Amino acid sequence: MKKLLLSFIFLCLLDALALAFVYFSLPETKGLLGQQKIERRSLDGSKKSFVIDPKSSKYVSLRRIPEHLQRSVIFLEDARFYEHYGFDFYEIKTAISEGFREGGNLRGASSISQQLVKNLYLSADRTWWRKFLEALITIKLELQVPKYKIFEVYLNIIDWGQGVIGIRAASEHYFGKTPEQLDFEESAFLAAIIPNPARFGKNPDSLFVRRQSLRAKQLLYRNGYISIEDFKDSISPNDEESTDQEESVETLDSEL
Repeated sequence: MKKLLLSFIFLCLLDALALAFVYFSLPETKGLLGQQKIERRSLDGSKKSFVIDPKSSKYVSLRRIPEHLQRSVIFLEDARFYEHYGFDFYEIKTAISEGFREGGNLRGASSISQQLVKNLYLSADRTWWRKFLEALITIKLELQVPKYKIFEVYLNIIDWGQGVIGIRAASEHYFGKTPEQLDFEESAFLAAIIPNPARFGKNPDSLFVRRQSLRAKQLLYRNGYISIEDFKDSISPNDEESTDQEESVETLDSEL
């Protein structure tokens, strides 16, 4: 019995040492707090280099990104971003439950922190080892980098479709504006691209993007970022025809 217990303790210590070795060999996420050059490959295969540095003209700090754009992205991508510590277990549990109900089609439930880790440090391989590394790097990221900085870097390096990477390039490409000049409708549109930029690149007028954009505007209204009048004025006939949201324009009408 004593030998069995000692063997168990030895194996636990060995596992702990192995885990510690892997953890400390992970990328240094604290580098995101200062100046760091990174490379991103967009969906069209082109490579783009970025300097994560507030002094860079290409980098957009969070204070220069409109609140309605920040909130639109959070509402659609990670509603509890500022409340969790890298993993939204409620969202993961919901995604698994829906996957079982829909015959194994598991939708994405990655947090913004996890998406940033995938974009910066990992390949697109869907292996258990990659998921394990993603979890470890996400933990390290959350321990070393403030939430606002995680979100700021995320907006500066994600793919917005059609070979466009980063919020500055996206606002200029789609609207000929700087990020500071975007209104809430434009913000909702850009947020709607993020869940599936490849699909948007193939079909800019896709039903998916229109529905996501409408959902973002509904959530902006529900959370007090725009008025009911602004919301109603922003709805186009295409939006009304394409929506399958429980909260339709008619439902909101009853609140006036």
